[in-house]
Amino acid sequence: MGANNGKIAVASTTTAATAAGGQAGDVTAPTADTSSSRSVSSSDVRRMLPHTVAEKAVYDPPPVVHTSKRSEVDFKEYVKFREELFAFSLGEASFDYAERLLAKQPDNPAVMALVAETALLYERIKVPGKRDHWVDRIDVLQRGIDVVKKCMRDHPDYGPCYSNYTLLATKAAEAQHWWRWAQPLGLMAHFHVIQERGNKAIELAETADVHRALGEVNARCAPSGWYSWYHIPRRYYGLPSRQALLEQSKVHHLRANERNPKDLENAVRLAMVYFHLGEFNDARRWYVRVRDEMVPSDPKDEIWQGIAHTALCTHFEKTKWSTPFG
Repeated sequence: MGANNGKIAVASTTTAATAAGGQAGDVTAPTADTSSSRSVSSSDVRRMLPHTVAEKAVYDPPPVVHTSKRSEVDFKEYVKFREELFAFSLGEASFDYAERLLAKQPDNPAVMALVAETALLYERIKVPGKRDHWVDRIDVLQRGIDVVKKCMRDHPDYGPCYSNYTLLATKAAEAQHWWRWAQPLGLMAHFHVIQERGNKAIELAETADVHRALGEVNARCAPSGWYSWYHIPRRYYGLPSRQALLEQSKVHHLRANERNPKDLENAVRLAMVYFHLGEFNDARRWYVRVRDEMVPSDPKDEIWQGIAHTALCTHFEKTKWSTPFG
């Protein structure tokens, strides 16, 4: 084998691995003539090699990406691999993968956002029946919050970190107390900081998830009526009135529906807000839309359709049929 004018002479019985500088006998190069040798270019040799990820990285290096766009490209690749791990129910492996990436690139805002998002997804896929305690994996949420706080401090104009902080803080604040009746107290205590960071996230990178989270926070902090004792902590933490909280929740849920009209959970929560505001016609309209018109995209969406059906059967007056009989 020898080189001549940029060509590589490959014998018919020489393997592609030998032509590439490897060991003979690994991969046999295809040829139509078994008795003579021919000249092929280096690109032909690369086409004869197996196209594994490692070999593509060696023989087909990725194109040069501008520094300002590199973090975005890396983030997409990281998310793709993370989703593959989650598809095989490897939540812990996904979180460890994100942590290893952060150890290698501690100052990359895209990796910081990836760790925070992975922490939230990892907490969501837990099996409630196998939880040892009500604060199970709260350390994962806290780890995600610590990472995005550093990201917001070092990269104050990077929107995904603010978005992930809003989602993580909402979940962690709600899980602060074990008793269900006390769960709104955690949201009330952290209401102002969640609203501040959430509004900043909307300003930098508006998403349906942030609007839905802020809508949930406002609605959960709104007392059910004048007789509710939740008015005491609401005043103590300096929250707006019940009417103002519900109105703000409605605005956020409507914005979330504009950005993601297929979200059944957001539509049900919007119907609940309308009902508590006393706008029963709009509440019924949204419940009917969820039950009869919106198509579930996930098996869990059937739960929200069931909630809408139950609300229509119990919260509203029954229709009086005008029949021609007797």
